[in-house]
Amino acid sequence: MSRLIKSVVLLSSVILLFGSFADIKADCRLSEIADDAGKTAIIMENSFLKLIFEPSHGGRCSSLILKGSKDLVWWGPPQKIYGGVFEDHFWQQKYPGDYTDREYKYEVVANSPEIVSLKLSAIGEGSIFNGIKIEKTISIYKDKSYIDADYKIKNVLPTATARPLRFGFWMHNILRAGGPGSAENNTYYAPTTNGIRRIRYKPGTSKGDLYEYQPARGWSGVIGDSKTGVACLFDYRYLKFLYWCIDSTEYPSLEWQYNLVEVAPGESFNTHIRLIPFKGLSSIEGAGDILVGSI
Repeated sequence: MSRLIKSVVLLSSVILLFGSFADIKADCRLSEIADDAGKTAIIMENSFLKLIFEPSHGGRCSSLILKGSKDLVWWGPPQKIYGGVFEDHFWQQKYPGDYTDREYKYEVVANSPEIVSLKLSAIGEGSIFNGIKIEKTISIYKDKSYIDADYKIKNVLPTATARPLRFGFWMHNILRAGGPGSAENNTYYAPTTNGIRRIRYKPGTSKGDLYEYQPARGWSGVIGDSKTGVACLFDYRYLKFLYWCIDSTEYPSLEWQYNLVEVAPGESFNTHIRLIPFKGLSSIEGAGDILVGSI
């Protein structure tokens, strides 16, 4: 079969993959609840997705469910500063850094049947980070199965100390199929200049710190043996490397770091991330725009 025919089959497979949801019609919804510690959590939901965000814990996403499947996010207990998606860092700081468990302000910027959007923001402390404000706006759409995250990382130093700031953004996610406590095996994927890299994860086993310094595209993803997974799309032009921490805990990470950027006073570094949850694929050979594909 030629590559062209394979590509057509690939596209058709992706379309068919989502065909089973065609009769599910539901407007977007956003609501507030109290989490286990009595803090506000935000639920965002549509036909395909249900997400929970925790403003009091770094504005992280603590649950991402593709309806009909188990949770794709692993979230530690509240006393553990670990887990979730859209966990914000800068690689000039050691983990966990200023933002992981920081209280984020939140604002509902859209709440209609067609779209719901939530803006979360926080300023760090110490060194240069008391001048860096992260704003991330998370959006989901009616009858769409992807999640958009638009980041504005602003230089907000006061006039008296205003100067350009240099920083390298670091995105940390704990993504694996099967739901908390599951024994499901997962495989992580990334495109490299030597082909698709595959990293097999079996719960309870360790592979240590794994790096990819030759990424070929701006995506990475994971699939469980249940054929449920998620692809992350990000800004290739800034990409420094990809990283996975595969240890013996229940929290294997899927991460990436950007190169240093310099931001003038009052200006911002803007970047876009898209998550595409899916089911029915046994591997990932490509991801882009709204599609994830397997050949």
